[in-house]
Amino acid sequence: MVPATLATALLPHLVRSGGVGRKDISLGLYAALVIGLPYLALAVAAPWAVRHLGDGFEGASLPLQLMCVGLAGSAFISIFNAILQSRKRASLVARISTGTMLALLALVAIGTELCGAAGAATGFMLATIAQAAFVFYGARKGA
Repeated sequence: MVPATLATALLPHLVRSGGVGRKDISLGLYAALVIGLPYLALAVAAPWAVRHLGDGFEGASLPLQLMCVGLAGSAFISIFNAILQSRKRASLVARISTGTMLALLALVAIGTELCGAAGAATGFMLATIAQAAFVFYGARKGA
């Protein structure tokens, strides 16, 4: 929720400034890092937290860690989608989002069948990292 809100707040600024340039890329990287760090910290703390939840949560540590890494990637995606949209590249954002959403659904389904919750979380994380890479490449290419 916070990454999407920040991206929404950032979009008018980027449009006014033209949304072009390495300064916007640096700002995007900084914002994504600040927003993504709590998710990465939670991924590191997950084994400790799960251990204190009780026996009913045994085995939940890895899926939680994978989901947190994926959510950190989602923070990155929100910011860089805003950068691309400010550069009038909404069609690229739509193509990347559609393609990676289809990949996400397929990877989560396959992962669930093969490895349960950990497989589903792995599918989510992989699709999110791929989408983050695509939007970052698209933003850098236009800078």
